[in-house]
Amino acid sequence: MFDNSIPRRSPTVYLRVVRLERVRADLVDGRGGVTETALFGRFTESYLARFGELPSRALRGS
Repeated sequence: MFDNSIPRRSPTVYLRVVRLERVRADLVDGRGGVTETALFGRFTESYLARFGELPSRALRGS
């Protein structure tokens, strides 16, 4: 059930990583806006830490 490619983490951290991965896929594929995907606190900060770019940049296609 859990993705073995992600090192063992707390359930909260694991879910945050999964959500960020889904958001990035949606942004890159043009299936949503940054405002629509910011569903949990500190979204932009978490996204930037995970991917090294702002969500708006991914939406524009880098």
